[in-house]
Formats: sequence, C-alpha cells, structure tokens
Amino acid sequence: MPDVNVNVVENTRTTPLFIACSYGHVGVVKALLGSKKIFINKQRITKETPLFVACENGHIDIVKLLLRKPNIHIDLSNDDGETPLFAACKNGHTDIVELLLKTRRAFVNIVNFKRETPLFIACKNGHAAVVKLLLSCPKLLKNFRNGKKSPYDIAVKKRHYDVIRLLEEHCIFSS
Repeated sequence: MPDVNVNVVENTRTTPLFIACSYGHVGVVKALLGSKKIFINKQRITKETPLFVACENGHIDIVKLLLRKPNIHIDLSNDDGETPLFAACKNGHTDIVELLLKTRRAFVNIVNFKRETPLFIACKNGHAAVVKLLLSCPKLLKNFRNGKKSPYDIAVKKRHYDVIRLLEEHCIFSS
C-alpha cells in the first residue's frame, strides 16, 4: 500500500476502516488491514469500533478478517455500554454471535447502561436462534435480572413464544 494515512478521520472520528466495515466492503477492509499503521480498534465519537459496525450490520466476512488480527479488542463498548456481541445479538446475526462466542474472549454477561445483557436483548428482540446459542454458554448467568424483569419476563411481554419455550427448557422463569 502506498504511504498514505489509513487512519485519517473526519469530525465524528470515523476512519476509512470504520466506513468500509459498516458498508461491507471486504476488499477495502483487506487492503486497509494490510497496512502496519492501521488503528484497528479506533473508536468513533460514539465509541463504536470497526468490529462493532461489522457485527451490527451482519458482515460476517469482515468480522472474520478483524478477528484474525491479534490486537483486536472484542469487548470495547460504545456510548450505550454495548459491545460487538450486543450488536450481533440485538440484530439477530446468529452466525456472528457464534463466531464471537467461539473466540472465548467475548464477555457474555456484560451489562449495558440500561442493565441489559446480550441474553436479555436477544429475548427482547425475539431472536430465538441467538438465545439458543447464548444458553449453550457455560459461563452465562441465566438468571440475571434487569431491575425487576428477567429475560423470561421480557419474552412474555413481547410474546416471543419460541424464546419463551427455549427459556423454559433451560428452567429460566420469572421469579
């Protein structure tokens, strides 16, 4: 790659890598990651990272490329206290959730500023396949409560019947 500033930013501190990850431009991401000067964990003004937006938008090929980098920080959180795992769980990107969990570096019990965990957010949004993956994690705190509500309570409120069945199979109820 020619001697260019691959980390140039605009007023929201958005880098070319961030933009390429956001829009799913695999070739551009590969080229940028080829630079030894790339700041792979650079957070924009709202604290999202390139990995966060790739997970949020379901760009699994880009997530795979980023996870191969030894200096990637997979649990950097945004202004809402959400990590790339949250972004994937919130949007139902099961393949990305599975990939992040397989790294064994994603903290599955992290809590955002609304006191929601990845399990809570997946239950809230009705993503049964994601809930099933999370429930298979041995380190998952299954009975974490968001104040007075449990993941089960929110699934019932939202009428996500597939999620309710999964939670019941794992003995997770309202208390």
